[in-house]
Amino acid sequence: MECNASQEPTLQLGQVVALVYIEKAFSGQEIDDLKKELSKNGISLITRERSSMINASLDIFVPVIEILLSPEILGSIALGILGNALYDLLKGTIVKIFSMCKKKKISKIQAHHIITEQLPNVQLRIGGNSLIFPLQVDEEEFKYVVDRFFEISQHQVSDERSFTFLENGQLVTKTESQIIQEEIEKNQKKGADEL
Repeated sequence: MECNASQEPTLQLGQVVALVYIEKAFSGQEIDDLKKELSKNGISLITRERSSMINASLDIFVPVIEILLSPEILGSIALGILGNALYDLLKGTIVKIFSMCKKKKISKIQAHHIITEQLPNVQLRIGGNSLIFPLQVDEEEFKYVVDRFFEISQHQVSDERSFTFLENGQLVTKTESQIIQEEIEKNQKKGADEL
């Protein structure tokens, strides 16, 4: 079988937004609308649908829906040279995905119980930093959170993954090891309380 290189699809490096999500999280029309909006401004949208069966010990580490930005966009953020038009487009797309996700509910099996009508874990990843979408807030507060997260990501460089989320009305950033340590302590306390 002969392979003709000119027929193979190629991915152009540049400004790319990737959207990874569990199967059936978005309709074909929703994906097409996002692609059209971004492509009008020279940004490609790459999508990947994955199985809806997720096994995780800590929900925070396994998003149901994840938005990733290309190294070119990350570089612009890190250098503080992300243009206003590009920033507004990215923020608008993120807000649009936020609005779509607020309407979506998932079911989760935990400790032999089915928990229905859960809001999905949706994250925006910028380098090693992830923003866990606060789906319980309104759109204006969410826009503020996105602005703050872009600022945090611009200045935060770490070898360890970090997660930014709303906790008691405040934007908090914790590293992966801090979250794991807190979970260990919580489980130890819970185990001690049961004795």
